[in-house]
Amino acid sequence: MMPYFPNLFTILGPNSAGLGSALEMIEAQTSFATKFISHVEAHKFKYMYPKTKAVESWLELVSKGFSETIMNAGCTSWWTDKDGYNHAVWPYGTMQFKEMVNALKPDDFEKVAI
Repeated sequence: MMPYFPNLFTILGPNSAGLGSALEMIEAQTSFATKFISHVEAHKFKYMYPKTKAVESWLELVSKGFSETIMNAGCTSWWTDKDGYNHAVWPYGTMQFKEMVNALKPDDFEKVAI
């Protein structure tokens, strides 16, 4: 999800595909989307989107993960942009990704009531 794009989910979006099973990543993301939608409906919100701070924390975690691997070591690949930043894959294991997206943290979101 991205700030200022309410109720928008990207499946296999930036840094969400793993080096493992894409199906497991998709299942985790769709499970998160389902929990998110249920939360919005239960609390009668019009929409929610992630706070900028929450997204920045996520990106810091991803950057830290890459700093401990060779995936951002200056190699040219389809994973990296012209500056060498890896926008494609998740730098940690599939199980850690599943655990992280399984935990919906409502305080990480801006909420707009109906």
